[in-house]
Amino acid sequence: GQGGMGVVHEAFDRLLHRSVALKLIVPHREITEEHRRRFRREAEAAARLQHANIVQIYDFGSHDDTLYCAFEKVDGGSLSQRLADRARPTLSSSAAARIIETLADAVDYAHQRKIIHRDIKPANILFTVNGTPKLADFGLAKQLDDVSDHTMDGALLGSPSYMSPEQADGRVAEVGPRSDVYALGAVLYECLLGSPPFQSDGVLATLDQVKHATPVRPSKLRNDVPRDLETICLKCLEKDPSRRYDRASDLASDLRRFLDDLPIQARRSTLAYRVQKLARRHPWVSALSMALACLLAVFAVTVGVFNFRLRSALTKESEALSDKIALADELQESLDRTRRSTFALQLQMAAAASVGDSDRARQMLLDEQVCPVELRDFTWAHLLYVSQRRSVSWNNFDEVRALAVAAGGQVFATGDSDGTLRIWSTEASEPRHEIGNRHPGGIAAISFSPDGQRLVTVNHGEASKQRPMQESDSDTEPSSEATLEPNQHGVIQVWDWPTMKIVASIEPRRGRINAAEFSPDGARLVTAHSDGVLEVRDTVELQRVTELEGHGAPVIRASFNANGSLLASGSRDNGKMIVWDCDSWQPLSETAGFGTELRFHPSRADWLVTADVGYALKLLSVSPIGAITTDATLQFFEEEISQVAFSDNGQSLAACSYSGDVRTIELSSGRTLQLPKSDAKLTAVDYLDANHVLVGDSRGQIHLWSIQAGRPVEIDGHAGRAATHLLFGKQGECLISAGADGSVRGWNPVNGQALFAWQEGISPPGGVAIARSESTLWWESGGILYSASYNGLDLRPRSIPSEPVNCLGMAISADAQTLAVLDIFGVRLLDART
Repeated sequence: GQGGMGVVHEAFDRLLHRSVALKLIVPHREITEEHRRRFRREAEAAARLQHANIVQIYDFGSHDDTLYCAFEKVDGGSLSQRLADRARPTLSSSAAARIIETLADAVDYAHQRKIIHRDIKPANILFTVNGTPKLADFGLAKQLDDVSDHTMDGALLGSPSYMSPEQADGRVAEVGPRSDVYALGAVLYECLLGSPPFQSDGVLATLDQVKHATPVRPSKLRNDVPRDLETICLKCLEKDPSRRYDRASDLASDLRRFLDDLPIQARRSTLAYRVQKLARRHPWVSALSMALACLLAVFAVTVGVFNFRLRSALTKESEALSDKIALADELQESLDRTRRSTFALQLQMAAAASVGDSDRARQMLLDEQVCPVELRDFTWAHLLYVSQRRSVSWNNFDEVRALAVAAGGQVFATGDSDGTLRIWSTEASEPRHEIGNRHPGGIAAISFSPDGQRLVTVNHGEASKQRPMQESDSDTEPSSEATLEPNQHGVIQVWDWPTMKIVASIEPRRGRINAAEFSPDGARLVTAHSDGVLEVRDTVELQRVTELEGHGAPVIRASFNANGSLLASGSRDNGKMIVWDCDSWQPLSETAGFGTELRFHPSRADWLVTADVGYALKLLSVSPIGAITTDATLQFFEEEISQVAFSDNGQSLAACSYSGDVRTIELSSGRTLQLPKSDAKLTAVDYLDANHVLVGDSRGQIHLWSIQAGRPVEIDGHAGRAATHLLFGKQGECLISAGADGSVRGWNPVNGQALFAWQEGISPPGGVAIARSESTLWWESGGILYSASYNGLDLRPRSIPSEPVNCLGMAISADAQTLAVLDIFGVRLLDART
């Protein structure tokens, strides 16, 4: 084939054994230096482009002063030939879009390498045998990074019908990627309609159309052209380059969206823009359009007046409706005031009744018609508390300084200010064990091991020197009856549970002990000391593993996280709190603000609750690397928070303070239950189970509270006599009491409602036991043993034939097969089934 400057021959490369297209400068023509420069430019541009849709150059050189280029041979013909060979020189919309989309990607590739084609037209688009389009002839290409380009303004380069307006106008400096986008749009136009957008008999006429005329919309000449494809084509043919696609890749993307039936990104020409163009070309048409616009404006004014009148009518209706709503609101407010007045009057009447008739006062307060749930406040709760006749409580005699509940919730331990350790059962009002003279200076901390096999106590001021245990002296079991000698640092005592024998007595080398904590796996015991040091010991040999130094003041609290990977400690050193790594025992981070208490969540290893110096209870997040962030402030108290405890399931949190406040908080919802305020300082709190908390105060009283009811668990019905035995049913659904009046009664632990009663006893029952596998009770009264099956509502006892007994206590085996009865002669084992 032959072009304007060169001729192309088919040739065979004997070195590489392949056919090539050999392009030479047209022979017998005067060859200028400009021709040679353009020929080299084409070779250089092609050599910089390695793309599947650009014809590749193989070689460049000269022979006998004749320049040549060896190109990839493309056998499928050009796009112009394919259009000419068709009966109708057009392509389907999808075929045209697919070809231009492929070429747009190739052109964008060239643009990224700073090459502008400047002569894209159907004759320069070749096809392989399998139909793959390839862009050829970079003879007019412009290299944007070539400072030696000598093309001057006014030079016309390219084919007129496919030139962009800036090329046709000779504005060389403005020719860029958007010029090639215009040419691609012109080729797309020709593929859809069979001719380029502008074509005239002469070159000058064609150039004038390119610069000033608006292309006919393809849909007017071919009604099956899709609207989106027409929009894409016309966007490419915009006169203003800034209104075309910024990059050829944007054109390719929109064509792909069209082919995939997705919304295109091209903006349609606005009405204002089309009117402006029409006014410039056809003044009379624009005048007619203006007249039509005036008619439309008159119509709009008419409609506006109608709408105004309609809105006025609707406004009046709306005002009337608002008046009715306001009247309804006033009526509702009046009803609310009446309900609140009735509620206040009921509280006054209940307060008067509580002096002489607490049952009537309680019924008045629980009447939901007069005292609805949403109005019940602190006054109502206090009156309900006053109306209670009796609550489950234990007398510890001295100030409760430490409290811990063993696994299972049936046993708890207390330590008081005179150094007495007491082990309590929820089944009795008297302690199981009471051990004095082992903790001079008072008990500072109590902790059960996770497996419930050991109990650790720490005294606060003086400690035993009866046999101060050294690091290599942990095999001998000290006597629990030993006499104590004073020691300023205190002592750690490890007790075996349930024998309550001392396994070890450890005298620390550091300052006074303020707290002790087991790791979740029970393998480590950490103690906090007044000299700012924490000691870590193993719980098998009780040998010291390490000492953690980092606090400059007494360490008050320490707590392991749920998986035992982190340890948090807080001190009086300006409220410093440190998070330690439990593998390396190195500090990971520290922060200020610690006040009196900190506790990790039992299952969420990243949750830590602290009580700060401002009496605020805060929830913190601690990352595995020790980073600390505040998630929420849960509560504010009036005075220092004395202790914090989580329920075993981790769903709620309890906290008490020296101001007498005790509150429980649901962590999922944030709902807070404020229990009635005590007039004594509250010093200790722990969960007995998910629905009950134990609270110890400075007067030595321990109270059991029902979280669901928000008040103490009642025991009312033993004729004003003491309740001598208490225990829970197998699932905690029932609280059973035996009283000094000789009766056995069952209660709902949530609301205190009586479930059943046996009142035939002639002397106080000596013991009560419950089988965990069956709903069965055993007790003794008047020397006779009784058993009864109960269903929560009824009790049907039967006497058990046996010798008379003076029962001091009894217990039932876990399989409910053996009953142990303790009397003055010893222990009797009976077959519980017979």
